[in-house]
Amino acid sequence: MSLTKAARIERPHGVDGEVTVVGDGSALDHLLQRRYWFIGFDPESVLHVRVETARFATSGKGKALIARLWCAESRTEAARLRGATVYVPASDLPEIDMDDNPVAGFVVIDDGGQEIGTVIGYRRMPGQNLIVARLHEGKEVLIPDAPAIVTDVDRTDGIITVQVVEGLFEI
Repeated sequence: MSLTKAARIERPHGVDGEVTVVGDGSALDHLLQRRYWFIGFDPESVLHVRVETARFATSGKGKALIARLWCAESRTEAARLRGATVYVPASDLPEIDMDDNPVAGFVVIDDGGQEIGTVIGYRRMPGQNLIVARLHEGKEVLIPDAPAIVTDVDRTDGIITVQVVEGLFEI
């Protein structure tokens, strides 16, 4: 099963084992609807974890989820999850409609002009659209279609320039 990064456990919340989960709005919307999450510090070794409760909250950083997971019954146990990544099966994401893909086949380059891959899809999500790209080594990645990441779209030459930030292609 192919997993995709959806969010990150930021810290414990309260004393009863809840955690604060941060990510973009569409990912959090998706996670709120799921009863099980895949959690781990490494995509190769994740746990399939039952979500006991989850609710939206706002913080100084924006939208977040407060969740109680079956594997954390105390603040100490929740603190061990700090920094863990929450994954979802890639198949849970909306299907790609190639006819509705405004950038299919475009070349993806970094802000230094280095070619890094090709666009193979586009996912329209409630919170933020995602560009699906295949990197040269064959790995598929999701690139947020946001001005901070996608710095230029040259429709004439079919080139998308992205600002490669730490962790963008790690999952």
